Amino acid sequence: MNVYYLFILNIFISFLSATNYYVATSYGNDNNNGTSINTPFKTIAKAASVMSSGDICYIRQGRYHETVTIDNLDGASGSAIIFTNYNNERVIMDGTIPLTSAWTQVGSSNIWRTKLSSDIWQLFLDWEEQVMARWPNAKFSDNTIWDNDNYWAKGTIDDDEMHILMVRSLMIPTQIQREPQLI
Repeated sequence: MNVYYLFILNIFISFLSATNYYVATSYGNDNNNGTSINTPFKTIAKAASVMSSGDICYIRQGRYHETVTIDNLDGASGSAIIFTNYNNERVIMDGTIPLTSAWTQVGSSNIWRTKLSSDIWQLFLDWEEQVMARWPNAKFSDNTIWDNDNYWAKGTIDDDEMHILMVRSLMIPTQIQREPQLI
């Protein structure tokens, strides 16, 4: 019976000591205390670094482009650690990697090239997924991207020349206002 009371007491104490944290990418600052809607952290990672059992992190609307490490964070039965959006605001966790290398145009064509430091498998321009270089042109907008028989050229790829897009997602900065096609 004493174990039961200790268990209830533990849950009650952890509930009383739980802290609400706030994160806002648009006006937060990781030097804030994060405990008020008026003094939020800027990053989810900062909130994760200070949270403990029973704490709740309310994330304000915005696009969060960061690495969040949640190591050694343990909740307890009835006292979970919670990350949630604030008042149903739209929160975007962006896992893309910015592409900052210089692009060069190939002749006077609409083909652009750049050197990549790692392989990727998706490419975005102004938050829209782009189709990798291929012939003839297939598009997401009319679903021809999925028609392999009629809209994709056939051929082979030499493993020594695999410098085209393969493994990760990249995002092209918005100042590049062209539809790149990597070759």
